Amino acid sequence: MSESPSKNISKGPKVGNGWLIDYENERVKDEPWTHILKIVKFNKEQYTYITSKDIENAGKSWTGKADNMQPRLLAYQTSLENRPNIFKDNNLYIIPVKNGTYLLTQHNIYKEY
Repeated sequence: MSESPSKNISKGPKVGNGWLIDYENERVKDEPWTHILKIVKFNKEQYTYITSKDIENAGKSWTGKADNMQPRLLAYQTSLENRPNIFKDNNLYIIPVKNGTYLLTQHNIYKEY
């Protein structure tokens, strides 16, 4: 039996439009993160931890450019503006919590100046 690749922890009430993400939106459908979120069955109602291994496993079925699936490059999002469109459109943020493990959340992690 296959084990779920990401670990979900409930955070309580529904945020935004819940778990619904439009993966076929022209703006996001060819992005690596769109593919990853589909593979790990991401749910916006929960905090989701994703690992480098989850990203690598999603990369095995990715049909885009192979070099786009490097976990350290995908997780490197240093500003609000340089996040992938799927993150911008769904109010998502990624935080490294330890080496190779990241938290996906809807809480803005960037300080505005």
